[in-house]
Amino acid sequence: MKKTATPIILIICFFAMLSASDLTKASALKGLNLWLFTLVPTLLPFMIISSVIMETGSYKIITFFMRPIMTKLFHLDENSGYPLFMGLLCGFPMGSKITADMVSKGYLSVHHGNILITFCNNISPAFIIGYMISHVLGLSGPGACIIIAAMFLGPIISGIIMSRLLLRFFSSHSRDKKAMPPNTGERKETVHGFAIIDVCILKSFENIIKLGGYIIIFTIICGMITPFIDNEFFNAAMSGILEITSGLNSFSSIRCDKTVILTVCVLTSFGGLCSIAQTYSMINRSGLSLKIYILGKLAGSLVTFILVSLCLYFIKFL
Repeated sequence: MKKTATPIILIICFFAMLSASDLTKASALKGLNLWLFTLVPTLLPFMIISSVIMETGSYKIITFFMRPIMTKLFHLDENSGYPLFMGLLCGFPMGSKITADMVSKGYLSVHHGNILITFCNNISPAFIIGYMISHVLGLSGPGACIIIAAMFLGPIISGIIMSRLLLRFFSSHSRDKKAMPPNTGERKETVHGFAIIDVCILKSFENIIKLGGYIIIFTIICGMITPFIDNEFFNAAMSGILEITSGLNSFSSIRCDKTVILTVCVLTSFGGLCSIAQTYSMINRSGLSLKIYILGKLAGSLVTFILVSLCLYFIKFL
């Protein structure tokens, strides 16, 4: 049934895009602009430098300082500090990409990598503060600080919970083994000097192009679905579920109240279906589980929902 349904859905999508070619073109252009003028300049430089840091072993400096947090708070390997550090600072999908790279190289176990991606792959602080708080919600002062604190605490609390639950689950089902790089049967040459930068640049451009493709696809899907939703709030919410950046922008035209704040925060914590697809492209063939990642994002969204709800209930700043 599944094998039959998939081709039918794809053919329907193809003819739907043909019948609404102007809408498809406009949506694709919107997604291309979002990728070219937002994602590329904010993410590509970090992809390149993080790859160079890993290839040269410089990540060990960060893991040294992060070791007490990762081992005592999350009960994870000390090397997991680097993906968490970069994931929290740089945003989607840097946390998942670096985790997948470290698992593939054998620096992290598959089990610890699966636990790590449940809370290290988040929206960046720049996006939360500069875009979500200022542009979309228009908050300032103590209220904005409280919401920002709740957004940052959500993944940490979720990570503490998920690490303990998943470690217990993994220990009861199988032994935690180090993930080794895939054996291609070829002898890998050691790369030195500027050759390292060349390799890192090529890999980073490959990854950024993949992300751009997903953004364009989901922007087109969003452009075809949302015109059929008359309610402004549900239209914005559906856009946010599909693609978070353009979705949150739809909330900027809606009067900011507690429902809007809570919805925007939860959607931002979840990241949207497009970010899940982007994450899949980063962790594919690394041995990491997309199902565990989605479970972690749902848990993080629930924690964020509870934290923001408590803030809105006890603190009157609107």
